[in-house]
Amino acid sequence: MADKINSIFTSVIFLQYSASSIIICTSIYLISQMPLFTVEFAALAMYLICMLIQIFLLCITGNEATLECSSLASEIYKTNWLVLSKRTKSYLILMMIRTRKPIVFTSGHIITLSLDSFKSLLKMSYSAYNLLQQSAN
Repeated sequence: MADKINSIFTSVIFLQYSASSIIICTSIYLISQMPLFTVEFAALAMYLICMLIQIFLLCITGNEATLECSSLASEIYKTNWLVLSKRTKSYLILMMIRTRKPIVFTSGHIITLSLDSFKSLLKMSYSAYNLLQQSAN
């Protein structure tokens, strides 16, 4: 099911992630050029915060799905195996084997949606801001 969801939404999430990355970079550059405490500054700051939250929600959701999948095997192991039927035990073993390959959501089959990718996005945005700042001077 996760593979099907990932194949359906991967291109859409990639476009959204890429466009948001570019918008974050340019917004940071523009906000650094504006005087503080103006209406334009506040509007652009709120827009920047919304874009960051949007990307963060994608990344945190993907990260949580991966973490929950990886912890599922240990939770299955903690169950009371003695009271279960042989058939149920074999199903649980199959589930444990399946959880060895974690569910990982990606963006365009390139970017893994995780907290590390969000951190990388922030670093890349800051690098792009520095590049734009240096080229402007």
